[in-house]
Parts: sequence; structure tokens; C-alpha cells
Amino acid sequence: MIFTTLNTIVEDILKIIRGSIINSTEPISRRQIEDWVHQYRALLIKQDLDKGYYPNPDYIQELNNLLVNDEASQGDFKTELKIPKTLDLRYKNGITWVGRYTPGNNTVYEHTLIPQSRFFWSRFKRYSFGENYAYLEEGYMHITNPGITPAFISIKGVFENPMEVMLMNNPSVNGDFPYPIPNNKLPVLKKMILETELKIEAVVPSDVTNDDKHNPKPV
Repeated sequence: MIFTTLNTIVEDILKIIRGSIINSTEPISRRQIEDWVHQYRALLIKQDLDKGYYPNPDYIQELNNLLVNDEASQGDFKTELKIPKTLDLRYKNGITWVGRYTPGNNTVYEHTLIPQSRFFWSRFKRYSFGENYAYLEEGYMHITNPGITPAFISIKGVFENPMEVMLMNNPSVNGDFPYPIPNNKLPVLKKMILETELKIEAVVPSDVTNDDKHNPKPV
């Protein structure tokens, strides 16, 4: 299966910046380019989704094995860890799906994502008693009816920084994971970074040697 990774995107941009000569002493850092990639990916996605488009599956990531604590607070349980920030869309957050499971149980229960205010009143409505609900508050995902504890949930959504999601799933991950963006958006993303961010950086003298010292080329 062919996919585009974060490292591949960064290397492509570096090659353009440095005239296809990559060395370790260039003043433009990989970290800076990674940040730009995340920022402009978020901008491109928001432009699409604010037009009312349904999220492209290539935008969506999944957080797995999030433990919900077993101390009920007003009838709900919440994740022990904050989840990465989702992309802010019109009138809603970027969460697309929430579900739970218990160890040894292959059944997945979907939880309907609702506003916190609606969750409070749903507990007093006869027709909604026992329903599986979820809501996001201050970075924590809350759910009802966790079943047997410990319980774990999975969350799918469009997140601002894909690397944060990957690190939460696997702390040892590097930039070789499939980057969640459609391939047809990559040329636009690279063009935006080069033209918007590097029109100033491009005048910085280039290092002509790869000796771990900054030896600028005369301009």
C-alpha cells in the first residue's frame, strides 16, 4: 500500500528549499516545517468543511484504548487523559465518532455525541434513560453507561495536529506514519508553505557545506 508520510512531505519541501541538496546545517529546521505542514493542513481541511462538505476519510484519525475512570460524577465517566485538540468547525468540534468496549468483550457500543447541556437534561427524560451518550468538556471525553469497568473508548475525529494523535496511540512513533491528508491536497499545501512562509526565509543565505557549521553562500 502506497501512502504519504509526514517525513516524505517535509523532505519534499526541504528539497525545493535547498535545491535538492539536503544537509544538516541549513537554518530552516525540520521542526518548523512540520509545524507549517500541520497548520496548513488544518487550514485546508477547515476551508472544505466550512463549505458543508462531509469529512474526507483521509482526514480522520482514531484514538484507541482510552481508559475512562470509574468514579461517576453526575452520572458520567470521563477519560483519564485529555485528548488532542480537534479542528474547530462551524457550530461543532471535529469529533466524528465515539465508542466503548470492555476487555474480553468484542462488542463495540456507539455513543451519541451531544452538547454538555443536553446531556444534563437527558438524564431526566424517560425516553432517553439508558442511552449511550458522550460529550467533550475541557479536553476530556465524558460518556454514560460505561458498563463493566475498566472500560475503554475509541474516538474518531479530525485533529489539529496528527502527530499528537499518533504519539498518544504509540509514544515511540516517528514521522513515518501515514499522514491524514488526501494526496490531491499535497501540492496546494506545499505551495502555500513555500509562498506564504518562505518568501522571507528564501532570502536567507544558503549553507554551501555540510560540516555542522553555518557557512553562508554570498548573495
